[in-house]
Amino acid sequence: MTARATPPEDTPESRRRARPWTSRRPDVAWRTALRSSTVQGVGIAVVCTVASWMPVDLAPTTGLDPSWQAGLSMAFVHHLAWGPRIDFTYGPLGFISQPVLFFFSTAAASMLYTLALRVATFALLVSWSRTTFPLPLAVLVSYVVGASAVALIDPGDFIMVPVTLFAMRCVARPDARRWQIGIAVLGVAAAAGMLEKLSDGIVAAVLLAAVVGAGHGRTRVADGAVALAAFCGTILLLWVATGNAVRNLGLFLGNALAISDGYAGALQLEIGRTDEWWYALVAVLVIATFGALSLWRTRGRVRIASVVVVGAVAWWAFKEGFVRHDAHDLIFFGFVPILLLVLPLPTARWRPHLAGAVAFLTVIAWTAAGAVPSNVLAVASDAHGFQAEASTILGARSRASTIAAARTAMRLTYHLDPVQLGQLADRTVAVEPWETAVAWAYPSIRWDPEPVFQAYLVYTPALDELDAAFLRSAAAPSRILEQPPIGSDGQDPFLQPPTTWVTMMCHYTQLSATAQWQVLQRVPDRCGALRLVARVRAAFGQTVAVPPVPAPDAVVARFVGLPLSFGYRVSSTLLKAPTTSLVSSAGTFRFILATGGDLHLLRPGAWTGYSAPFAPSSIGWLALTGAGVPPGTGRYEVDFYSLRVARS
Repeated sequence: MTARATPPEDTPESRRRARPWTSRRPDVAWRTALRSSTVQGVGIAVVCTVASWMPVDLAPTTGLDPSWQAGLSMAFVHHLAWGPRIDFTYGPLGFISQPVLFFFSTAAASMLYTLALRVATFALLVSWSRTTFPLPLAVLVSYVVGASAVALIDPGDFIMVPVTLFAMRCVARPDARRWQIGIAVLGVAAAAGMLEKLSDGIVAAVLLAAVVGAGHGRTRVADGAVALAAFCGTILLLWVATGNAVRNLGLFLGNALAISDGYAGALQLEIGRTDEWWYALVAVLVIATFGALSLWRTRGRVRIASVVVVGAVAWWAFKEGFVRHDAHDLIFFGFVPILLLVLPLPTARWRPHLAGAVAFLTVIAWTAAGAVPSNVLAVASDAHGFQAEASTILGARSRASTIAAARTAMRLTYHLDPVQLGQLADRTVAVEPWETAVAWAYPSIRWDPEPVFQAYLVYTPALDELDAAFLRSAAAPSRILEQPPIGSDGQDPFLQPPTTWVTMMCHYTQLSATAQWQVLQRVPDRCGALRLVARVRAAFGQTVAVPPVPAPDAVVARFVGLPLSFGYRVSSTLLKAPTTSLVSSAGTFRFILATGGDLHLLRPGAWTGYSAPFAPSSIGWLALTGAGVPPGTGRYEVDFYSLRVARS
């Protein structure tokens, strides 16, 4: 006898559930949507974003950072080709992380990008927190942690916050229906990060690979294909959308990788923030402890992927904060509460411990910053600042007045002589050593920079040759506008970068000079052939005399066979290399070992013709110290050359 099928329940409630969402009454549909955790999270995120906005002054100004920000915006607006014509720490999308009103297009894109990143950050923080805490406490934790991150993490690196949160969400809560969508979203974000700032994009790509590796074995090939398609497709799309030719993509990636790779060996620095090393150690121990307790019961692939995500982000944030160790360490401290929140709780009874640990690490971050970030509490002024920034950018009159006032103020600071301004008119102009913003303040200047457009970033032989070759080429600018050279972070400005300086001396003569600016004009090569004068073997700490040469000649040198030990390379990769110094008769300067084999101008020729303070210093003797090499060891060779410089 066959059993009869039970008829389905026929009630108003069952009929309502059976109807599609779009066929329900509008008021019921809206109530259902508003009860959705996703909608609630986004709504809370928007409120938190406006309440913690951190108002900024949109008006451009003078200085090192404003000048590279100006360079990124001008490169986008003037369609400079990334790779062959311009290279920097940031890429063709770097301007979107810099909220400065150089142009309407760049400022509007930056504000929209910043708004999207912060809303995504708070939404993901709320999503993570509400699985552990009641909703009111989850909102409070998300707001405090997120607002602190907004204040402490550099805008250029902020993309890594939502990328980290989203990557861990994909790993910890795999949803088969949305898994590949999440992978695609993460691939798009990693690609955008790659073209904004290469180092961030590389770490984001590692996180993407970890997420793919955490998937199910049978679908992992398909997951990898989705990730690769999203990542590569987005890079190509954005690359072309920013006005770049596909043929230049490889050159850009190679040059950007050289800049990123050389950073730890060239800009390592300590500026007296010794307590922060101990704060960082405590933070790492707290995260490691919770990580061990929370992950030891998870399945193998999820555990490995989680360790990769948290470990890669922690290592990246530590290097960002402690290589050039000044207030950059706040990037790391802004990240540590976030890294703690993304760790799954082993049991429910650990909730109070997690809340206490998050509060503890947040206080550590505030202590490193010296105070509670102002945007955490100043809700009204933050909201007003958001409204003011939007009005300034979108309002044609306010935008024009802000730009006009900024240009006027900057010109008063730069005080470019009218005669010199006339010498630059209708000419292609490079600006040295870094005040690129002068080309924005004076629109009559046709900015035509060396590919690596700020000298302190040229810290590999390939980058040095890239700029030097450009100055030797027919495409070189007809003028160079230079301020009195200043070495960044204790470097000798006339050795930064070395071969590029020698090339500039050979191809440019002084047209005019004031106390603030020198104008150089391009001339045919006025230097003769290099002539080897002496080859001296020396050890670290040993003084080497610079040999005499005839008066019209300059003395240049190469440092050959410098002892880059295994320990030096490891320390440079893991964190930062030991500092190397050039002790000389002209002073003590930081020395970049990577470019040691390039031409270094030690003594200018008598006919160089540059006025003080634009004339390179004359070095009579020198010695190399540091690099983790004990004095008296680490032998190397100095090749001294005579270079005839014709009268200008």
